[in-house]
Amino acid sequence: MAKSPRALITKCAISRFPCRAQGTPDGSARFSAARARCPQVTRLIMKTLNDAFEHTLQDIYYAENALTKALPKMAKAASSAHLQEALKAHLTETKEQIKLLDQVFKSIGKKAEGEKCDAIEGLIKETDGIIEEAEGAALDAMLIGAAQAVEHYEIARYGTLREWARQLGEDEAHDLLTQILDQEKATNAKLTALAVGEVNAAKPSKATAKA
Repeated sequence: MAKSPRALITKCAISRFPCRAQGTPDGSARFSAARARCPQVTRLIMKTLNDAFEHTLQDIYYAENALTKALPKMAKAASSAHLQEALKAHLTETKEQIKLLDQVFKSIGKKAEGEKCDAIEGLIKETDGIIEEAEGAALDAMLIGAAQAVEHYEIARYGTLREWARQLGEDEAHDLLTQILDQEKATNAKLTALAVGEVNAAKPSKATAKA
């Protein structure tokens, strides 16, 4: 069965750059091969700040939606009741942030849609590994570390998007992105407080110590 143009792009692409990261300087060899199989495949090159803004917005939209699936698993794996509560609260907040991103897309006249985010996929994969390989105090500490790695990524992305929105004169988008950025910073601070005040200081149980 012939693959669709979208399937070809997905298979050989990182984000919206078909074949750019496939072992050749500009991916021209792989791209030419894909285009030979399907003439409708076209390379999408970002040339303006607006292009970068829209692409990164799609990137973070994908990331937030992916997190709505990852956070419940993290909360279920945590043994600390406070950490469970924090992760569940952030899940609720993440769903609200997706709605805010919907408004951002609407404000710039674009359809809300995601573009595969390899960074968040990697962070989630790493978190899955932590859940499989750690337990007890180590698991809780590492889950906080994983959650903060995600927060730091999001803070960087939203900080960039906010400033790009300001530069592009997208005032509504700027305000909405600022709101999300402030929430991410607050969540990161809460996780730090939880780590320092409780999880990192947790003493192993007698059973664990004897083992």
